[in-house]
Amino acid sequence: MSGQSSGNELKCKGDILKKITTPRSKHTEPWGHEITTHCGSQTITQTIQFPAQDQAPKKDPENPVPWVKLLDAFFKLLSGFAWPLATIWVSYIFRAELRSLLGRMSTFKYKEMEAKFERDIATAKAQSSRLESSKAKMWNEATLSGVLTTYELFQRIAATSPRAAIVEYWIDLEAAIWAAAKKAKIEEHSVTKRVAALIAAGHIEKDVMPLFLKLRDIRNQATHLSEFSISVEDALAYLDSVLRLGNEFRYYAVDV
Repeated sequence: MSGQSSGNELKCKGDILKKITTPRSKHTEPWGHEITTHCGSQTITQTIQFPAQDQAPKKDPENPVPWVKLLDAFFKLLSGFAWPLATIWVSYIFRAELRSLLGRMSTFKYKEMEAKFERDIATAKAQSSRLESSKAKMWNEATLSGVLTTYELFQRIAATSPRAAIVEYWIDLEAAIWAAAKKAKIEEHSVTKRVAALIAAGHIEKDVMPLFLKLRDIRNQATHLSEFSISVEDALAYLDSVLRLGNEFRYYAVDV
C-alpha cells in the first residue's frame, strides 16, 4: 500500500497542471483562471479570480469629446467678432459717404450753435434795454475818460477777435460787481452769489439777475464752444448789454 501510495504521489507530482481561462458572462465580472490538477484517478479543479481592472470610460453621447467642445468654443468666438468686423468692413467701403454725412451733421450742429448764440444775444439786448435808462444816461454823460477809453478799446478788440472781446467784456462786468459788493461789504467769492446778495440787500434791482445769467451763459458759449464763429455785430451787441448791466453796479458803487 505504501509503495502504491508513494507511486501515486510521484505520479501526481509528475502530472502537468492545466490552466484554463474561464470566460466572463458579463463585462462587469472579474477575470478568472481555472486550474485543473489530475492526480491518479482524482481530478482537482481550482478557480482563481483576479481583481477587476479599471475599464475605459464609456463614451457619453451627450458629452462630446474635447475636440468637439474646442470647435464649438472657436465658432462661438468667431461669431462674436463677426458683427464688429462686418461694421468695420462696411465703414471702410462707404467711408467717403460717411465722411460726407458727418460733415453735414457737423455743419448743422455749428449752425444750430450759431443760431442759439444769436438768439441769446438778442434776448440779452432786449433785457438790457428795459433797465432804468436814467442811470445809463447819467453814467454816459459823466466825465470819466477811463470808461470811454475802455469802451473804445473793447470796440477795437471786437473788430480783431469777437470771441476774445466777449471774454474781456465779462471781466469788466465782474470788476463792476466786485466794486458794488465791496461797498456793500459782501464777501461772497462767487460772482453769482455777490449779485444775489446785492439784490437781496436792495442795492440792485431784481430784474438784473435774468440778464446777468443770460450774459454769463453767452460768455460760457464763447469760451467753451470754439467750433462756431462769432460776428463782430454780435460781439458789439454783447458789449452794449454788458455795459448797461455794469452801469447798474457802477452807479451803486460810486453813489454817495
